[in-house]
Amino acid sequence: LLSSQTVWLFNPNSPAEPATQVVYEHRETLTASLLNIPKADAAVAPDIAASAKQQTLEPSRPAPSLDVKVNYRYYPIVGTSAAALRSQMNQQGPIDTTEQRRYDAKTEWLVQWSYRYRRQGAQCAIGQLSTHVDVTITYPQWSAPSGVSSALQTEWQRYMLALQTHENGHKDNGIAAGRSILQALAALPASPSCQALDAAANSMAQRVVSRYNQNDLDYDRDTAHGSTHGAVFPGPTIALR
Repeated sequence: LLSSQTVWLFNPNSPAEPATQVVYEHRETLTASLLNIPKADAAVAPDIAASAKQQTLEPSRPAPSLDVKVNYRYYPIVGTSAAALRSQMNQQGPIDTTEQRRYDAKTEWLVQWSYRYRRQGAQCAIGQLSTHVDVTITYPQWSAPSGVSSALQTEWQRYMLALQTHENGHKDNGIAAGRSILQALAALPASPSCQALDAAANSMAQRVVSRYNQNDLDYDRDTAHGSTHGAVFPGPTIALR
């Protein structure tokens, strides 16, 4: 059986744009990562899409499902002073490719959605439906060497808690995007053909991704990239030295 699946990649600091849209063989690549999709797939997608109409349509639809996976990455930093740690994060933090600058932490999310077709009278409707949200959060990691002041260690712990609070907001936004796509596609009316259904589903999902992309941009603007959460290092209680 063939299953139509569209994949979108979210960059929290750039306008949302669609990734390569392809139609997959269900058993082979239903959960394939965007990074594993060969460029050649884009060229053959129309032929696969054309053959999708030959599949057996499902008569009924199971309950939609949402799957979430959160991954954590860490980049090590070293130092025995607030100034040294600040310098390390400035030099090694994840890069925002839009602004061409580094931040101390970064959250990225990838939403994948897939569905089978089902017959609704003479029309084509969405059958079994699922979305998968893959969130990756990158943080600095510092292990305090012996002799480091307790004040610096306390300040670092405070900062990491504040940083996590901010990044969790981005994570929650990505999960909400996956949930909204699930709800929007579940409510999508049947179409005269499965090709028309795919076009409507892709357009609907694109609007959802764009909205949540803007939500993340607004979130960073409103929080000054976490400053209002206290995600500033060093804070006012410790000198930068």
